[in-house]
Amino acid sequence: MTRMLSFITMATLLLASSGLVAAAEQPPAEEAPVRITDQGADPASAAEQPAPAEMEPIPEIAEDFEEFVGQDFGEQYFITHDAPYQPWLATRFGWWGVDVDGSRSGVGEWQGLDSSSPFWDVDGLRSNGYETVDFFATGTENETTQGGLHLYLGPRLTVNMDYDRFIHRLGHKPLGGTALPYTLGDFPLQGGFFDPPPTPQGIPGLAANGPGFPMWGEDFSIGQNHALRVQQLKGNFQGDLTENLKWRLNVWGLKKEGFRQVNSTQHCFNATSDPNTLVPGGSCHVVSKSQHVNWLTMEIEPVIEARFGWLTMEYSRTMRSFQQDDEIVTGNFSRGTTTYGLGPNAQNGAYAYVPENYTEIDRLKFRGQMAPNTDLYVVGHVGNTHNKFRDSDRKFYGADARLTNTAIDGLSVTVYGKTDTQRNSEDTQSLSAAGRFPGQENLWLETNPTGVPTPPQSIYAPDVLYYQNLVDRDYLAAGVKGRWRPFHDYCDVRSGLSLTGGYEYSQLERDNVTYRLRFMTPVELFTQPTTHTHMGFVGVQQEWGRTLSSYVRYRLIEREWPLVGVTHRAQIGLDQAINSNQPEHEDRIELGGTWTPLDNLMVNASFWLINSYNRSEFVNFDEDSYPIVISAWYGLNDQWSFTGGFATFSNWITQDITLGREDGLTTNEARAWTSPWDYAGRADVFNLGASYAVTCDLTLVGGIEYVRSRNVFADPGTPPAENQATNPPIAALPYSDLPGYSAVRVNTMRLTAGVDYELSRSMNTFFRYNYFDFDDRAMPYNAGTAHMFLGGLSGVF
Repeated sequence: MTRMLSFITMATLLLASSGLVAAAEQPPAEEAPVRITDQGADPASAAEQPAPAEMEPIPEIAEDFEEFVGQDFGEQYFITHDAPYQPWLATRFGWWGVDVDGSRSGVGEWQGLDSSSPFWDVDGLRSNGYETVDFFATGTENETTQGGLHLYLGPRLTVNMDYDRFIHRLGHKPLGGTALPYTLGDFPLQGGFFDPPPTPQGIPGLAANGPGFPMWGEDFSIGQNHALRVQQLKGNFQGDLTENLKWRLNVWGLKKEGFRQVNSTQHCFNATSDPNTLVPGGSCHVVSKSQHVNWLTMEIEPVIEARFGWLTMEYSRTMRSFQQDDEIVTGNFSRGTTTYGLGPNAQNGAYAYVPENYTEIDRLKFRGQMAPNTDLYVVGHVGNTHNKFRDSDRKFYGADARLTNTAIDGLSVTVYGKTDTQRNSEDTQSLSAAGRFPGQENLWLETNPTGVPTPPQSIYAPDVLYYQNLVDRDYLAAGVKGRWRPFHDYCDVRSGLSLTGGYEYSQLERDNVTYRLRFMTPVELFTQPTTHTHMGFVGVQQEWGRTLSSYVRYRLIEREWPLVGVTHRAQIGLDQAINSNQPEHEDRIELGGTWTPLDNLMVNASFWLINSYNRSEFVNFDEDSYPIVISAWYGLNDQWSFTGGFATFSNWITQDITLGREDGLTTNEARAWTSPWDYAGRADVFNLGASYAVTCDLTLVGGIEYVRSRNVFADPGTPPAENQATNPPIAALPYSDLPGYSAVRVNTMRLTAGVDYELSRSMNTFFRYNYFDFDDRAMPYNAGTAHMFLGGLSGVF
């Protein structure tokens, strides 16, 4: 209270001295002015004191601000200036000139590359101290637009909106390959996938290309440049209802429309270009068509959050809908055998159909400090995805709970557990059933060979286990992780040491994963076992000072029975029927750090050593990977600035692969045989950028980026003599074309150069040149180059 009175007294004196204190009404004439005397003085001496002089009049309140500060500089108590003007709007406008040579699939996968298109950008920010609006809109070219609005209207309402529009070119992947005559090693084997009409020119030792050849392709979309135009909208609305009650509304939408390439395959195809002519034995028939698609995904999520003391609760409901208006494409699915036939209407069956669906997810979250130094976080969810096409459901539910304790200084420990369950309803009704899709009963081909609508579980009778119900899953995990700074209270380099570690156990149990290997003697059933996983990690991080930090981490993963793939018909043994690309054992070592020896130099580097393998009874593979990432920045002086980076990503795989006819029962086909395959993949990335300030008004920029990528695997070779069939084509040219189907040999180079010149404090001019070369040496039809020129002006207002 004493301090408050002192403060009031001081403020009053200051205001009085500056003429701001209002003069009270003058006391009545009969009242004498108040005088303060020395209480300790003698009354007589006090009475002898002379009468006080006449009091000065108390100044009146200033009428306006100018009167308060004074007109003359010497009389001013405050000196004021007009606030400097603050620009609130930035704009840019320019124009592209583009020249493209070759395919646009690579150089223009994510951009329009029109020969001429505008570039524009508007960015603004306004605020009155209580409310703020921040907005931007950018059109980088004709096919790309971005926009955003961020609005703050006080604690009751905040709005964030973002819109994005772009093109995604998909290109066209031809079924045909190099021109005949075929040279061993060319991609792909022209006789393997080719576009009719058939030609009598064949490969020595092989039948003429055309219907009846082991692989026959028909491409009905030659020359079509497939692309999707994508639009995405994100929105977030939130505010406070009361001090302890908040609301949010999240919205999201994604629209894709355009043309895509869709392929279908039919085994034992016995028709020709003439529907009245059949081919004995049949072919594997591959068809490619162009399909117009129109997909719309919309999601809305209301959220309510309430705080009750130390506990905060949040409830949200996600509602997501996928709708489509796609063109229906059809193919000829006739077969030379009726055992697994698709009914009498198989010559006109629909494929590449994307079902509409609707998803609902309810989430409940709890978080808070349940005790000193102990934080709790729990989230539970339950939901369902309804497939409107199949009239089926996928129900799922789960929970995630975490408890974090920091009672010991420098130590943070978290224990957690999580679970997730999926349950799928059975597809018990045929799509071809009368009344289900009026007028389209013959399109879906879910009938038995005699044309009777049949549920998918039994459509392949007599092998009722050939088609499985959707897989149900039960997943649970529990673990502990922590971070310890043993010298957190020291003032030397030891305080920068931190140790991390943790362990997690998880299991994944599946249902509907039993397969009947019906050509084995005796017949066997194989069921995918439950997957058990143990994962542990440790790490050390050291801050050596302001200029250097480093870390090393190690992660170990052990799995028992990871997911396997099963070819469950016509097998001669489990070893040929089962394979997997999932490892049983995995080791990961990561090293890295950041070095800043000077104020104008920074280097960051990281290096991984990853080894994984699966050497179980039925699977055998080994994989190694050694990623490296290095980046640096250097400021030579006030004018020069450089950035650079290098990265390499690689993996080498050796895996046993089974080829050939699985059961070996047919004399004109190779019997199954297993051999090791060697695969290698590598991508190298190099980039360098520079900026040079020639003067205060003129800046030059430039850069280069080069990427080299390769995917190759060795020729699997010729089957052993005991596995070779009697048919000459198989013996003459077994599988030497397979490496070509996944070959990647792509080099890309991007060069950039630019000039920025400041015309005035509020206006700049700019020029950019961008050269992009996409050199696809494995698939030359994707190769292309682009020269892009941009010039324009920018200003602030």
